[in-house]
Amino acid sequence: LRMSDATWKAIERAVCKMLGGHRLVTDGEGRGDCAGTYPYALEIKHRKEVPDWLKGALMQATVYAKHDELPLAVIHEERQPIKNSLVIIRLGDFADWFVGGTDEE
Repeated sequence: LRMSDATWKAIERAVCKMLGGHRLVTDGEGRGDCAGTYPYALEIKHRKEVPDWLKGALMQATVYAKHDELPLAVIHEERQPIKNSLVIIRLGDFADWFVGGTDEE
C-alpha cells in the first residue's frame, strides 16, 4: 500500500467508529463509506489541507457560540437555492450532540 492509501483508510475507519459503525470495503456497488451509522450516510474525504476561509468561517461560529450552542458554518453558493447550502460542523461536536459523544481526538 502507498502511505496515502493507508492514511485515508485509517481516517475512514476512525470516522466510522466515532459514529458507531465500521468502514466498508469499496466494492464498486455504490454504497457509502460506513455501515452501522444509521441514520447517517457518510462519504468521507481526506485532504492534505482544508481551505483557510472554510476553517475561518467555522472558527467565527465557534467564537460566537454560547456554551450551549452548536457552532455551524453555512456555506451558500451563488445562484443556488438556500436549501442547497452546506452546513459545516466539527466531527467531535457532531458526535457529542447527535451520536452520544466520543473520547476520540
